[in-house]
Amino acid sequence: MGLSLSTEPCFPDSQDVATRHESVMNDRRYLALLIAFQLLMIAVIQPYGNFPVNDDWAFAQSAIWLDAEHRIRLSNWTAMNLLPQTVAGVLVTAAVGFSFDALRHLSQVVALLASISAFYFFRSASLTAAQAFVATLVLIAMRSEERRVGKECRSR
Repeated sequence: MGLSLSTEPCFPDSQDVATRHESVMNDRRYLALLIAFQLLMIAVIQPYGNFPVNDDWAFAQSAIWLDAEHRIRLSNWTAMNLLPQTVAGVLVTAAVGFSFDALRHLSQVVALLASISAFYFFRSASLTAAQAFVATLVLIAMRSEERRVGKECRSR
């Protein structure tokens, strides 16, 4: 049993390179659409104003405490651990000052990054770029519906 050395070049076929380039460009197009969709949601909803909306209030006080006291204090009435939001909130408010707008924009950036991560997760599961885009939009819509239903249940 001997080793055989191939005389074939180790470079990828030009067709493989072209296919890979087309796939990357296709991903970029769908990512641009995903970013445009997120920006469209912001433009339509217009979540502006220095007052708490939805989850802004849930970690705002903890961010204020961490900034003022330099120790982590989570509110007793929140149902979830908001440590990552608290730390990120303090970093943002240290840079631009405290406002609910700043915290809301932080949440929007995190939502965009989560959407991009979801897109690449679906791509890694062998979905086409179009399928990954649709799956990501469905995930965004499901999360919004879940939040709406949760709010209705809590208000009863």
